[in-house]
Amino acid sequence: MYYYFSSNYPAVIKLNGIYYGTIHNAVKSLRIDDDAPFVEVCPLNGKENPTCLLLDKDFFARPPEQIILTDMGGGYMLKFNGGFTTQEFKVISQQKYSDAVVTAFSENGYKLSIETQGDFLAENIQMQVNSCEIVRSEKLKNLVAVYFYGEKTLFNAYMLGAKISKVFSREVQSAELSDKLITVESLSDMAKHKITTEWVFSGESFSVKSKKVESAEGFIREKLSDKLLPYAFLEEMLAGGDYAYYLGASVKENADRLIEYLGEFIGVMPPPVFRDIDEVGLIYNSYKNLYTVKYFRFEIAQGKIVNISC
Repeated sequence: MYYYFSSNYPAVIKLNGIYYGTIHNAVKSLRIDDDAPFVEVCPLNGKENPTCLLLDKDFFARPPEQIILTDMGGGYMLKFNGGFTTQEFKVISQQKYSDAVVTAFSENGYKLSIETQGDFLAENIQMQVNSCEIVRSEKLKNLVAVYFYGEKTLFNAYMLGAKISKVFSREVQSAELSDKLITVESLSDMAKHKITTEWVFSGESFSVKSKKVESAEGFIREKLSDKLLPYAFLEEMLAGGDYAYYLGASVKENADRLIEYLGEFIGVMPPPVFRDIDEVGLIYNSYKNLYTVKYFRFEIAQGKIVNISC
């Protein structure tokens, strides 16, 4: 069985007591023939706790929360996530309103608390937070927006009422909240998509009013090779753009059915070494921290996709 290991903190990995190197910011590929190998992940930063586990049926059925497991159809990817631990209590940002107090702080991780006269909400923020901005819409008085800045930007919106509830959460490049919400997202896909979305608030949740999907100026889809065409098509579909461009006439007639056929995939990947090179992997979320990969084949003719099979 093939295994791939990575982590978001510096660590070394040992299998059955044997040292196999570091896995921070790199993927370690190993072939293991044992039925239930013993894995040790030893942190090097002095903040995380060591992780020990058996790769047995119980682990694959329900992996621990700090491990993201992906079943790749013949092998597994394990990513070990740190707890974003901190050494001391620190208030990162706080805003006091007449009806609420909103506080972003660090204490054994990064956290947010919102307190009103009738309710209290507290949650962990699963990212490294360098700074935070708390703002309130002048027109939507019952909404509080919180920007968490780190390696990425996380934008959350909370509704203040009899019960406090989180009504929006998304990684963004930028977000602007007034009487509506406008978000801009930049994807690191082949076309470097930029997605500008206008959202409207119903009083309980946000819904999409309009969306604009743009590709980077240097991306020329007409020059893509047949090998890259399926990836560009799938990434265009994920971005919500004009994916029908990549389809031949016969497939284009049923373009709307492709979303149902391909399912709610969240990512695209090339085939690992134990799969056929002509397959394309689609990633699906099966559970909170459990993912699966399903493989599809694409038939290309004259620069267009004329058939998709699995």
